[in-house]
Amino acid sequence: MDWWKEADLNHDTELRNKLAKIIRVGHEGLYLRIYVIPKASRLEVIPENDELIMHVNESCKRHKVNQGIIKYFKKVFGDKAEVRIIKGKYERIKIIEVRGVTLAEAIESLMSHIARK
Repeated sequence: MDWWKEADLNHDTELRNKLAKIIRVGHEGLYLRIYVIPKASRLEVIPENDELIMHVNESCKRHKVNQGIIKYFKKVFGDKAEVRIIKGKYERIKIIEVRGVTLAEAIESLMSHIARK
């Protein structure tokens, strides 16, 4: 196996393990803890410790950040997913509930959408 392919596999395994620690499985669905950084130059999601750091373009006015977060995760998880903010609507740290998606599906979907370090 070529060294760059092996490096990609190791990185994917590491990323998959990080996401498995970030996503919590509950009775009603999956739960994600997100730290939001508003007014960023670009939309970006980075896994860090036990949460996702999300840089969003929107400002905090009129719940535009919350609407942007929900729109983003609906895009990531697909039409079958139900996404809502259950905690932190007015704060930077938010808890997102996702229903209609399994843990494996959520990890694979997030892997294809998050920023690679």
